[in-house]
Amino acid sequence: NLSGVTTATMTFENAGNYMVDASQELTVWITTDATATTVDETWTQLTVDKYSTGNFAFATATITLDEYCGNKVKIAFKYFSTPDMCGTWELRNVKIK
Repeated sequence: NLSGVTTATMTFENAGNYMVDASQELTVWITTDATATTVDETWTQLTVDKYSTGNFAFATATITLDEYCGNKVKIAFKYFSTPDMCGTWELRNVKIK
């Protein structure tokens, strides 16, 4: 709930391996639509500034959420895979301040 704030930042640690292009396969989305349950046209993809370099090494990502302040939001971590490609993605220490 970002209703009562004017600035917000989300940080999280992420680690992965076996990815071809992390920025396409591992994505973060946000919506202010209270009824949204799956990532669809009401969701906006956020830019992740740092992904794991592979080998399950954790990297800390930071995303500024200022433009969503004053709203209740939902955030989704979306993982893409295919029968031919399926990397791994681990998340920990997700925080919004």
